[in-house]
Amino acid sequence: HAHSIATGLECPGVGPELSYLKDSKRAEFYTVTDEEAIDAYKRLCRLEGIFPALEASHALAYLEKLCPTLPHGAKVVVNCSGRGDKDASRVLQFNYDGQELEQPNAYDQIGENQYLDVPKKNSRNGFAHSLPKERASV
Repeated sequence: HAHSIATGLECPGVGPELSYLKDSKRAEFYTVTDEEAIDAYKRLCRLEGIFPALEASHALAYLEKLCPTLPHGAKVVVNCSGRGDKDASRVLQFNYDGQELEQPNAYDQIGENQYLDVPKKNSRNGFAHSLPKERASV
């Protein structure tokens, strides 16, 4: 049974269908660590202001390993589905030893001017994303 910080990835990674796809070379399977996925999550938040779901963050983390092997000018599509704002508190609770931090309140762990922020309630639609005041140049 697989374990991941991304709850959507905690499903069996074996079975006849997956074995068939692998054996027929129709699918290849790769892994990344939770740390790599969290780094990718934070990087996309910081550089683009996009909150990817942790499941998509695993794909983004693998993309960083894949890119150096691709020919110059190659194009890659990554499905960035899901909402990462639901994962922000979980990301902030996780340290790189795989242990959860004792302080579960994300608002106490990051400053108002940080790039990675969690959604704050508003009266109009329930949530308003707090994006950085200054965006990183790419």
